[in-house]
Amino acid sequence: MVMRWTFIVLGVLWIAAATGLAQSPAGPIRTKPQPTTVPRERLPPAPRIGRQPVEYDREPVGYQPPSDPVLLKAIEANKAFDEKLPNFLCQQFMTRSRSRNLGKKWKDEDVVEAEVLIVDDHEQYRDIKIDGRPTGAKDLSQIGGTWSMGEYSTVVWNLFIPPSRTQFTEEGPDTVGDRRTLVYRYKIEQENSRWKLHMNGQMYSPGHHGKVWIDLENGRALRVEMEATFLPYDFPLWTAAGVLQYEDVEIDGQIYLLPAMAENTVCVRDSAVCSRINIDFRDYQKFSSESTLFTTDSDVDFGRPVPEEREPQSEPKD
Repeated sequence: MVMRWTFIVLGVLWIAAATGLAQSPAGPIRTKPQPTTVPRERLPPAPRIGRQPVEYDREPVGYQPPSDPVLLKAIEANKAFDEKLPNFLCQQFMTRSRSRNLGKKWKDEDVVEAEVLIVDDHEQYRDIKIDGRPTGAKDLSQIGGTWSMGEYSTVVWNLFIPPSRTQFTEEGPDTVGDRRTLVYRYKIEQENSRWKLHMNGQMYSPGHHGKVWIDLENGRALRVEMEATFLPYDFPLWTAAGVLQYEDVEIDGQIYLLPAMAENTVCVRDSAVCSRINIDFRDYQKFSSESTLFTTDSDVDFGRPVPEEREPQSEPKD
């Protein structure tokens, strides 16, 4: 079961999302300062994305599968994940924050709470609230502002499918919690990307690069850090990044590796304004009822640019 990441401009996002959301060596050299990086221990874990309409068996012309045994195990583990994960639901809490100084200082704006259902490869949101107040929205795209959806498997799914033509470079061993992992740098070119960013009615699928932590025991991705390699100069954002992290979750007596946390960050072009979404996933449960669902993409929507903050005007005196 794989879901797509929808990062709505921060929205992205994983995230999404996300997830995540970050940057790139392949594009033109930037002259703008980079936003302050969130400390590593603060970065959240990995959201998932909705299943992409691609097949493992549809290898593009000229595709050469990796020979690295760890990557081969990861490809098989990612493929098998679809077949083992049950229908489930969980609670998602998305804290939306804003910075007006390139991420040096953040101000929380609100918390979006929703129940997420994953049924037969599809993702649905219901009972959406903002700061505890019902919104009546049927999906996150209706709440306005920044949002991210589709974090449940698409990010990882897209890393290991042939159509992405992902380029991997081994970096070295590391641990995530008590798990032994091997870290790889990765890169996906723009023409093969399925990560979508939305803002002001515009959409762009950037090439992206980052790191993935692969569990040496079972081949599953435990953490993904991703960053847009280059965003066009006529696109309203100039940087986008995400982090996804997974943990073992018990559902109906079985243990599954599922998203625990995610963080997506973007910055508005020609501005010091940045937006961030922190997502927590809680209370996983098995879901067996019939439900009307829709398929999400790996998108992030960041709403409209925020005007520069002005000094408050003093009250007129009598």
